[in-house]
Amino acid sequence: MRQLSNFYQFVIALIFAIAAISTGIFTKTWWNIMFGLMALVFAFIFAIDNSQGESIKQYIQRKRSK
Repeated sequence: MRQLSNFYQFVIALIFAIAAISTGIFTKTWWNIMFGLMALVFAFIFAIDNSQGESIKQYIQRKRSK
């Protein structure tokens, strides 16, 4: 269940990152790019967080190995 929560948070943070970075590039605003980079960091943290058992990264690797 924790993996599903991390996955949702990962997807939302990734969407924010993509939107902020692309908006920052098109409008030439550095603060949007900084927000996008921070959102990418959060997305990475959600992807590798294994405090409640298995991370998203480990889950995907386990499913691919079968």
